[in-house]
Amino acid sequence: MITAPISNLIRALHSRKMFQVGILYLGGGWALLEATNFFVQNYELSQKLVNVVILLLVLGLPAVLVIAWYHGEHGRQEVERSELAILTTLFVLAGIGTYRISTGEETAAFSGEAGARAPFVATTDLGAGSVAILPFTNSTGADSLDWLGPGVSDILTSNLAQISGMEVVSPQRLFDLLREEGREETERIPDQFALDIAARSGARLMARGSVLGQLGDLTLDAQLIDLSDGTLVGVGRARGGDLFALADTVARALATHVAQRTREMSETRVASARTERSPLALGDLGRYREYLSDLRVRWKELDHSDVEGRFALVEMYSLMPGRESEQRALLTEILDLAEDARAYEVLAELALKKGDTASAGPLMVKYAEMGGEGPHVALSMGRLLEEAGQHEEAREKYRQAISGGAAVPALDLLNTSYLRENRPAAAREELARHVESADPVLRSHALLLIGDAYAWEGRFGESLSLYETALSADGGAVPPKLEDLLTSAVSDVEELLSSPRPALLNPAVWRLLEVERGQKALDLIDASKFVHWHESPRLPPIRYHALLYARGRALELLARNEEALAAYGEILEHWGEAVADVPMMADLRQRVSLLAASAAG
Repeated sequence: MITAPISNLIRALHSRKMFQVGILYLGGGWALLEATNFFVQNYELSQKLVNVVILLLVLGLPAVLVIAWYHGEHGRQEVERSELAILTTLFVLAGIGTYRISTGEETAAFSGEAGARAPFVATTDLGAGSVAILPFTNSTGADSLDWLGPGVSDILTSNLAQISGMEVVSPQRLFDLLREEGREETERIPDQFALDIAARSGARLMARGSVLGQLGDLTLDAQLIDLSDGTLVGVGRARGGDLFALADTVARALATHVAQRTREMSETRVASARTERSPLALGDLGRYREYLSDLRVRWKELDHSDVEGRFALVEMYSLMPGRESEQRALLTEILDLAEDARAYEVLAELALKKGDTASAGPLMVKYAEMGGEGPHVALSMGRLLEEAGQHEEAREKYRQAISGGAAVPALDLLNTSYLRENRPAAAREELARHVESADPVLRSHALLLIGDAYAWEGRFGESLSLYETALSADGGAVPPKLEDLLTSAVSDVEELLSSPRPALLNPAVWRLLEVERGQKALDLIDASKFVHWHESPRLPPIRYHALLYARGRALELLARNEEALAAYGEILEHWGEAVADVPMMADLRQRVSLLAASAAG
């Protein structure tokens, strides 16, 4: 039985609407906290804002309950001394708490753990030319373009890793370090941990940025930040419609800043004036918006009226389906301004892609006449001939380039031409002639490509043996770039044969496939494909087939079953029974059977 005092208290609480006020406050507080979290995660705001909101919500609950108690009944009530004392105390506590939080250090409070972690400590120093690449942010406002962020990061990682003197830490490595600290992130690194996790990787610099605009008019904005003090070292900016050409431009700009920073550090010079602190690093959203607005104004002032500007636009349009007419128009304008061999080369390539060999022939002749007899012209002519279906003639050009001094890229193209015809045995026979070369680099590179030819037909043990032989050639004294290629090739084979989710693919691809976002996955796969072999003469077999499998999975999700069957069929044609040794593709034959049965039904 409820006693009279308790009954009276319940009636008093009800008459003053204490329960309704409490429920409404909790609901509104939860909504405010969710909104704050959203803005912190998406607009580069400080984690301190969340802490301040939580403090104010905690102190605000007794405040609103006190006000409801004293003023919840109908009629006018005077402000009593006890009420004023309680509210004043809560207000003072809120002020002190807000000041302590806003002036204190950021804490590394990981989800699922109590208290703050110790700061990240780098386990090694990668040197002055080292840079960690963070996943870029999709700031276009379109969810369908979420693949742009990881895609740009992958492209920049690939481009910068090819530059001599640079050590590049990939986004995947940063995610691995973050997982070691108890967080499972798949697509982005929380802003409050970005500087610390990048520093722990051993890098001296960090590159981060965003993608703005819309397809056909994108802007890449990257900042290079010194991890020792958070200052802005330099920026890379590019605007246009071709994501990959933009990434190339940004990569070159960042590489220039890294080289300059490296020179300064090696000469122990300290700049007398510190560079401007990045609005993004400072968490100043207002300044950052002004900064982006200024970028847009500058890009509108760019002038593409000269020959080089037109060539940049031609390259931009080259990866945009259906924009061949704009390319031809620009190339015609270039030839009106000046005779340029490159214009004839691209016009010939466009004609061949249309199947217009009659028009391509004279253009190829003109290009050969203007280009001369150098090895690089032979390489380009070989590519054009291959596009025209004249494979043997193309390979003869590649052989000319080898003898002319462009041996390594010509060997790559020679091997690729055989593999695209699915003739790995012929590739090995041709490459075997160079294994006994007096040039140790050519010898090791030939071993790498013979290993590729074995991997192309699923003979993984033999490919791994060739890669390891090349690594140990001449006592292991292979050039750094070749050593990187060989080490990566060994890692690819080992990953493929040991893991159902090898690190050959961006983890975002796996995640998108798991949540059945087929189109986003396909966009990211195509971007990764570009990174691995667009503009590159070498065709890495393991990555080619891994992406082919992922592409089939994405096509299945989009109900494009015939295309999925074609992708899976190509893997089986090359690898045959060896597919059974690949954990990632354990379900391949079952998928093919189900798709075939669906097509028959």
